[in-house]
Amino acid sequence: MATAASDANAALPPPLVGPGETVLVPAGSATLKGAGAASPFETLPSEGAASEAEARRLAAEKRREKAAKDKADRETKVKSAADQQASAARAEQDAQARRRAEDAQRPRPTVAQPATQAPAPVLARFASQAEELQAIQGLVGTFRSSGNHSLGIICKTQRQATAAYQALEGPGVQLLTEESTTFQEGVIITTAHLAKGLEFDEVIVPFASARTYHTEVDKSMLYVACTRAMHQLTLTYSTELTSILTS
Repeated sequence: MATAASDANAALPPPLVGPGETVLVPAGSATLKGAGAASPFETLPSEGAASEAEARRLAAEKRREKAAKDKADRETKVKSAADQQASAARAEQDAQARRRAEDAQRPRPTVAQPATQAPAPVLARFASQAEELQAIQGLVGTFRSSGNHSLGIICKTQRQATAAYQALEGPGVQLLTEESTTFQEGVIITTAHLAKGLEFDEVIVPFASARTYHTEVDKSMLYVACTRAMHQLTLTYSTELTSILTS
């Protein structure tokens, strides 16, 4: 009986199997003989199914490779940016060091000292205010021929300034008061209070006597008057000089 069954199986035509299909083989046939299958039929994978599984494996492997490459590219870019920043910082430090070295080697300019210094202040004593004003008038004439542009006659009070203006009134002599809006170069008669912020080529401080300047406020006013002179300072007084200038 076994021989007859084997002959019958051998006489059967081979099964037709398409891609992706499976073959049902009777249990105990020569093909599956000895396989020990529990079912009368067993399923075998076709060539198409194996190809699809291999394609999925290759695709997954390519995705892993691409992810690894992208990660490596990102790390390379980050490292490159950090290297560029470090290189720029080193270049700036080197440039600063070079500039400091060049500055250290560069010769320093020297300040030229003036060939001549301004003349020392002049103190002129007179017997009376009338004689004092007459001498100031002579100083005004000297100023006109000196080539300087401005002469300030700076008094302590407006009353003194008005008296000096009346005694010295002439071409180019101006009285500067709180009502004045403009003044020109020449001879300007004013007070220490109004002279703040002004400068003159020459300055005359009249009435610099102990009677006129004797308090701390007077000391400040006398300081303002004297420091208005750029080139020449003259102080005139009658009788006794203020102790502010002698102390």
